[in-house]
Amino acid sequence: MLDRVLIVSFFCTALVLAAAPYEAQLDDRGVITFGGELDGMYAHVGTHGPGWSYASAGSGAAKTERVADRLEGVLPMPPNCAGDLLYTMALGASGPAAEIVCSEAFTERTTIEGAYLCFFLPAKALAGKRASLPHGKAVKAMPVGEESPGLSGPAAAFTVELDHNRSLVIACDTTDHVLVQNNRQYGNDTFEVRFLFWPKGQVFPGMALRRVFRVAVIPTTEIGAMIEAMNPPIEFDAEKPYALLRDQGQISVMDERGEMASINLAVHGLGWSYASQGEANAQASGSNRFRTIQGALAVPDSGGGLMEYVEQVSAQPGGALDLQYRLHFPEAAALNGYQLSVQGKLSTYSGASVDLLTADGEKTVRIGTALGEKFPFRGEVTRVHVGPDDPRGFEISVDEATYLLIQDNRGWGGDTMEFRFCFLRDESGGRVTAGETVNRRFGFRLNGPMQLILNESGTSSKTDTGDWVPFVMPWDQAPVDVSFLNHKPAGTFGFVTRRGDRFVFTDSGEEIRFWGTCFSAGANFPSHTESEKIAARLAKFGVNIVRTHHADAPWAERHFFPDSVDHTREFDPENLDRFDYLMHCLKREGIYVYLDQLVHRHFKTGDGVDAVDELPAAAKPYSNFDPKLIALQKEFSRALWTHVNPYTGLAYRDDPAIALMEYANENDMFTQKVTLEPYRTRLEARYRAWARGKGMTLPEGDIDFTVPTDPMMRFFIHVQHAYYQEMRTFLRDEVGVRVPLTGSNWSRNAALLTALDHEDFTDSHAYQNHPGKDGSFGNKAMVDGRRTIMDSLGFQRVAGKPFFVSEWDEPWPSEWRAELPLWMAAVAAFQGWNGLTVYTYRHTVKTPVDSISGAFETFNDPARFGLFANAALIYRRGDVQTGPDRVSVTIPEAQAASAATPTPWSAVAFHGLSDRFAFQTVVGKPSAASGKTVSFDSDELAGGDQRRSDTGEIRRNIPKGIVVVDTARSQAVQGRLADGGQLRTADLTATSASVFGAIVVSSLSDAPIRDSERLLLTAVGRAENASFAYNITRNKKQSAGSGPILVDLIEARIALRTERTDLVVIPVTAAGKRLAALSTQYVDGQLTFSIGRGSNTIFYMIESDQHR
Repeated sequence: MLDRVLIVSFFCTALVLAAAPYEAQLDDRGVITFGGELDGMYAHVGTHGPGWSYASAGSGAAKTERVADRLEGVLPMPPNCAGDLLYTMALGASGPAAEIVCSEAFTERTTIEGAYLCFFLPAKALAGKRASLPHGKAVKAMPVGEESPGLSGPAAAFTVELDHNRSLVIACDTTDHVLVQNNRQYGNDTFEVRFLFWPKGQVFPGMALRRVFRVAVIPTTEIGAMIEAMNPPIEFDAEKPYALLRDQGQISVMDERGEMASINLAVHGLGWSYASQGEANAQASGSNRFRTIQGALAVPDSGGGLMEYVEQVSAQPGGALDLQYRLHFPEAAALNGYQLSVQGKLSTYSGASVDLLTADGEKTVRIGTALGEKFPFRGEVTRVHVGPDDPRGFEISVDEATYLLIQDNRGWGGDTMEFRFCFLRDESGGRVTAGETVNRRFGFRLNGPMQLILNESGTSSKTDTGDWVPFVMPWDQAPVDVSFLNHKPAGTFGFVTRRGDRFVFTDSGEEIRFWGTCFSAGANFPSHTESEKIAARLAKFGVNIVRTHHADAPWAERHFFPDSVDHTREFDPENLDRFDYLMHCLKREGIYVYLDQLVHRHFKTGDGVDAVDELPAAAKPYSNFDPKLIALQKEFSRALWTHVNPYTGLAYRDDPAIALMEYANENDMFTQKVTLEPYRTRLEARYRAWARGKGMTLPEGDIDFTVPTDPMMRFFIHVQHAYYQEMRTFLRDEVGVRVPLTGSNWSRNAALLTALDHEDFTDSHAYQNHPGKDGSFGNKAMVDGRRTIMDSLGFQRVAGKPFFVSEWDEPWPSEWRAELPLWMAAVAAFQGWNGLTVYTYRHTVKTPVDSISGAFETFNDPARFGLFANAALIYRRGDVQTGPDRVSVTIPEAQAASAATPTPWSAVAFHGLSDRFAFQTVVGKPSAASGKTVSFDSDELAGGDQRRSDTGEIRRNIPKGIVVVDTARSQAVQGRLADGGQLRTADLTATSASVFGAIVVSSLSDAPIRDSERLLLTAVGRAENASFAYNITRNKKQSAGSGPILVDLIEARIALRTERTDLVVIPVTAAGKRLAALSTQYVDGQLTFSIGRGSNTIFYMIESDQHR
């Protein structure tokens, strides 16, 4: 009998849920206890302070009072926190469920690890039962021992199966983080289900959240209906305009082409340093009709000043937004201003008129099609209407006259027109007083209909994978073998050295191109058996270089340094042995090594450095100039390079299999700010001494290194160059390192290029759809865009030097990541780049793995590593020719060394350039050998919708989202295959109804495709874990899902032009098993066949009978 009723007793202080199978009551502490079938289950509020100090209503420490139908409590915060946690609990009924209404608030500003409503379940009764977090992780069995349940993530409910096809369900009206914890490891025989109210960070007075929970034992088949009743699904069409409210409160207005406009709070610190709402510590609550965001945004360079805000967003009829803001400064702070910033993309609104309602009446300005007046309007307004005649135009209203600054951000390298509603603006520097508060109400609407998504994580979006098939790539096997590309062992022809803009071998003089991957963190330390299998697998996929990375990271499962000591000045013997054997195995398979040095090292007390507890990873950027930190780097490098690998018998400095080295990863003076004492003071002294030597006078008072000036940028170049020179001289002259060396390895600005002038090569990193701090990502296919990450990578390719790309990727879960491996290989070959390593292979060596376990884990991703063999052939073999005439993009030395130093994103000459021409960057005056030159601020070479490399081998159709690679030995079509119709290269014709993917065929001999007796055809579409889910806008992972990996098979009709009449097509599984040959026809010089369904693979060998 499952029916039950809630009976409220007026004769006691508790509410009792009576009748079988369970009951519940609320006691005078605010603890809800359950009886009957749920005997031993209880719930209460709790909070953790720093160091995981704890306070809960269950302790009895709270002062409580019953008010009407609820209990109100005042709970002292944990000992190392300030103030109290105010909470209310109410117990009621909703149909068959007990309904709990809980609210939490704070009395003082303090730092917490988290605040929650916690449900405690009897472990003995539920051990071994299957549990899940709907809209979150997949089903897991609750542990029998003390191990972790492995359930954590965004979710709207927790469920656990009981008997007789029934389940216990705890559902919430909001999707947020839920953690399931096994408390037996802490001596408590319970499983704790912790529903997060407030995350780690600062909380302050006035922050309050209210959540509703329902608890029921119901038939398992009714779980979905119960959760949906509390979280109604959002009807959403991504092809129509919509406004997306993000969790910190910023709003993006989107359509199928991308972002049209954005709304966010922002603060300018002194010197116009900047912080926007996306950087705030905030928490959101509510529904998709009304939502409250409470947060705090640091005032830049103010010594800890905060702007606290409460933002209430409500949906209005017709798809309009009502926005109410309360902004509060608890302490005085110096700043240039704070504002609500509304930015319209110039790609949408260029040329539009803007109607303004001012105190003097209507006024109209126009958004120029090119940069003109940087500030088209300044003055008070109550309404702004952008593009009144455009359905995508928008109107903003404000409840009282507010100073508006319209700013054309093209003047600062941007692509928006900004409508800045200023609550304070002081050009020379102003100040807010302690307690200053602003209340303002805005309205926002599009001219046309607009959908509203106020809870981006509240509803999941799942790809229909009903006809996808499992495809798990084993960690220790390869389906194909192109290891013939490698000479073995690595180092056979001497050390790698630099000759002009190429890498060559010292003994043979032969040029070498590197195609490979990175090993990150624990992946650098496999067992001996694992090392042998990993190295052999990599070689079969065409890899000839591995970059070691994060081997110094303390968070890795294994790393270089012993955990048991208080310093980082010695190696862990076991881990070093594992590293040595891995290097030996790679060398044996013909795989070279790019040896990273300083990446993520966390210095310890015993290292003897200042402010050790406050130093960030790798002590960035202080490790560029502090003598003690540089000495520790030298000590580490000497120890590693002079260490004799017992398996090769060589010190690393004497092993020609070690190919390249960088001093420090993503570490520079220009983009990472110096603020920490005593380092800042020491740098200031050095700055003043340098300035005196240059005859310059610096302003009095403390130097703010977060606000660069022209002299400061020149000084940073001096400091950066001095660090590189010191490391270079030490490694060359004292340690005896012979391989090419470089400094920092990312494309940031031309000032960094100037500092790298004397290094052997340059290096860069770039990603398509890189996830942000909150896990969100663009999820935009690069084939649809006019700019590519190859454009920005090439910014770092300096004339006269080899160029390496040590990190590139389109991370999971971007749907479109199959677009990048072949395209990157083709463009790199066309550009004449000298090496690439995808980021990354793995961060661990744990096996087996049947799912994609992280954004950057490529080793078992069909959409990335599945294309690696063909990509290796395209790049390493030179199937794509290097462009014959290299364009030089010129940047004047003075411009490069200024505060307005060009970046890959602001320098428009690079935008679209990689599609058409090989290019390089020249800082200063180009030489006579520089060929065609173009200024960094000219877009004359960008190209249109149809683009073609000047060799004719790479073609793009941007409107249809198609990329074609067409060479004698490798030919590929990729992108939006169904939209492309019949796609052709010289020898390959493919017709496919698949949404997205890549189809490539490569000769496995020196012969061209039409004469080759052995070819590899790979066809890859989208790939996801089973049960994977995005949020509703598909720009954030909501559930990682579980194994197996599923692939959207490319179904296509293939016609291959060939002179051979004896070819057969053999599907090959992920493990390398050969299946039955496909049915083929050979007519008029073409071999035709169909791929996809039935074979259930992405790999096909096309070969003559003699190879079978």
